[in-house]
Formats: sequence, structure tokens, C-alpha cells
Amino acid sequence: MSVYVKENAEFFSAAVESMLYQSCPPTQFVLVCDGPLTPALDKVIDGFTSTYPDLFRILRLPVNQGLGVALQEGLSACDCELVARMDSDDIALPLRMEHQLAAMNADPGLSVVGGQIAEFTGTMGNIQGYRMVPVSPEKIRQSAARRNPMNHMTVLFRKADVLTAGGYQDLKGFEDYFLWGRMLAAGCCMANLPEVCVLARVSGLQARRGGWNYFCQTVRLEHALRTCGLIGAGTYCQNLLIRFGGTVLLPDALRQRVYQRFLRRGDAPEMPWAGTPEELTAAASQS
Repeated sequence: MSVYVKENAEFFSAAVESMLYQSCPPTQFVLVCDGPLTPALDKVIDGFTSTYPDLFRILRLPVNQGLGVALQEGLSACDCELVARMDSDDIALPLRMEHQLAAMNADPGLSVVGGQIAEFTGTMGNIQGYRMVPVSPEKIRQSAARRNPMNHMTVLFRKADVLTAGGYQDLKGFEDYFLWGRMLAAGCCMANLPEVCVLARVSGLQARRGGWNYFCQTVRLEHALRTCGLIGAGTYCQNLLIRFGGTVLLPDALRQRVYQRFLRRGDAPEMPWAGTPEELTAAASQS
């Protein structure tokens, strides 16, 4: 997990707790402080390290360097073969790690396993939609050329496979997508659980995914995916046309409607362990 100065201390504390109270809890928790933090955030960290002195490894970067750099620093400090990623303001459901570890143990050839997310604003019960990603390795490989096939805050991966692919690199906004692209191009196998693993906090997400600056970031992403061999020239050009229309031409309000209509599910997915919004909230609260 990486945390930086603009995070909400209450949300951060809840995110850490959701990983500590898993049915299969971590044996090590590597936390990267990406630059100086607020006193409130530091107080949360001090509380956890006092309670769990042998569990936490805290890395403090002198200045904010961005998610890619921070995660690569953190990955280098991880002692475990299997490493779980978690965002600093989301809520992991209690059975997330138990089910993902079971998937990894069942298939030694699997490099990454993720899951589905329920997106909420305000309280956990206020679910706005579900970001559904492909489950099977075949579907993931097919869809990766057009859309990020993993929900980053849900993944569990084999450290050695990630490092072999070059680890996290500094590609703002798309550090994870670029990593999956390189791993898939190198022949790695990925899967997603069909269940909701994480409640993801969203606020103004579609608005941030618009404008000229964001489009320039997507151009760098598509160039990187082409360079690593995930996509060819034709897909590269098609993707840029689609992203230009979606990020530059659409106003924020219309972009949000497009996201909700075509890129999110509004109803609770019918799948094992996913649950209704009420059941998901209850499960998160139990942790």
C-alpha cells in the first residue's frame, strides 16, 4: 500500500484495518509513505505500528514521486513470494485473501489473480455500480488490448513474475495497466475471481478522466502497450480515436453517463459470494 499527503486519515485507517482483519491475514504489511504526510496520517501509522510492531515495514520517501515509483520501492521491500495490492482508501471484504490464496495455490502457473469491485460514494452502502472484469485467462488476454483487464486494488501476484516483467514503472495514471500489458506480452497467466473483493471509494472519477492532459496520458499508455508488444499498429490507432472522443470531446456530465451505461454494471452481479449491496456492506462492517 502507498499513501500520500492528500489521503483522508479516516479512510486510510479503514483500508488498513480491512486487510488486517482478513480471514487469512497478512504476514507482512509494507506501507510506502510517498513524501511527507499530514500529522493525522502519521498518527494512524504510529497507532498501527505500536499495535503490530512485527508486522509493518514503513518506507518513507523524502518527496512525493508518484504511485509507480512508490509501489516499486515497496515491492522491493516485500519478503513474501505472494504480494497483495491495496489502495489506501478502499475496503477489502473479509474473504478476499482467503479466496485469492486458494486460487493461487490451485494453479501454480497463475501469475496474478484479481477480482471484481463495487464502487461507492459516501457510506459503503451507497453503491454506484460495479466494475466487472473478465474472469478467465483467455478473456483477460482478449480484452487487455482495449481495456485494463484487472482491478488494481484487488490483485494478488507472484513477486518474481512482476519483477521479471520489469516491475512497476512511472506511467502516471496507468502504472498497473502497463505492468499487466508487459506481463501478458511475456506470456504470463492472469485470472479474476467472479466475486466482489473490494469496495472501492469513488468521487469525481469520470471528471478526472477527461480533458487534454488526461488524453496525453492515454497516448503515452497506448504507445507503451504497443512498444511492449501487447497491441499492434491498428489497435493503437483505433484506441487513440476512441480515447480522444471519450476524454476530450465529451463533457463531464455526458462522460459520466457513458461510463455508467457502458463500462459499469448498475445491478448487483449474480455470482458466488458477491452479495447484494446490503450484504456487501455488512461483510465489510464485520471486518
